[in-house]
Amino acid sequence: MSRRLYEALHLIDATEHTARQKTPLAQIDARAKMVVLLTFLLTMLSLPVERLSELMLFAIYPITMAAAAGIGYGQLLRRSLIIIPFVALIALPNILYQREPVLVEGGVVITRGWITLLAITLRGVLAVQGVVVMIASTGLYGTCRAMQRLGVPYILASQIYLTLRYIRLMVEQALHLQQAVESRLFSRKTLPLTLWARLTGRLLLLSIGRGEAVGRAMASRGFVGQMPQLPYHHTRRWRRRDSVYLVVWCCTLLCLRVLHFAEMIF
Repeated sequence: MSRRLYEALHLIDATEHTARQKTPLAQIDARAKMVVLLTFLLTMLSLPVERLSELMLFAIYPITMAAAAGIGYGQLLRRSLIIIPFVALIALPNILYQREPVLVEGGVVITRGWITLLAITLRGVLAVQGVVVMIASTGLYGTCRAMQRLGVPYILASQIYLTLRYIRLMVEQALHLQQAVESRLFSRKTLPLTLWARLTGRLLLLSIGRGEAVGRAMASRGFVGQMPQLPYHHTRRWRRRDSVYLVVWCCTLLCLRVLHFAEMIF
């Protein structure tokens, strides 16, 4: 349990550290990356489920962006696999309701429900990969700041930023609570179910108290709801390479959506 919490904290901190590195993707304006990400999500999610082979071509975006951000795609893939159980659970009813056969291979009948399940799962994985690459190359603050500069209401951008920060705070409090429990258990390796219930309530109270303390500290330093300009975060001006990045990727993604490249390749 403690090891997993340590890994979660390390993953959050490593994401912010990666965003400060001078990688090719980190040099692109955050607004351009945000617009390209939205284009990727809209074109990929609007693709019909029947075009499963063309949906796989959209993997070119997270693979290329991961390489430009200095992130191994294997590491990115492991991070995104956590979404599969949740997405598959949502798509499972399609197997029961969509029973019309689509493909018969070796005596095995593949129904439309299975195709829909694969399409929804793949969409979820690709969407998570795109968002993870965006945050890893820009940082949480830079991403929310870009949303605000693109016209997203500052209240919404601030709430997203503070919510994600609160998640880190909860993980940190859970780690401290786990260490306190382990120091009092001695040789016991399992906890009673009643103790887990009390620990959950205690964690909620600790995180709320810590969040209120952080909120008072922010208010005493002049926080009024808007995200301030941090000293280490320099707002870049729009440059030519940002325009090239935006145009090239938007055109590529729109072509993947409109044209039937899978039929040309396969």
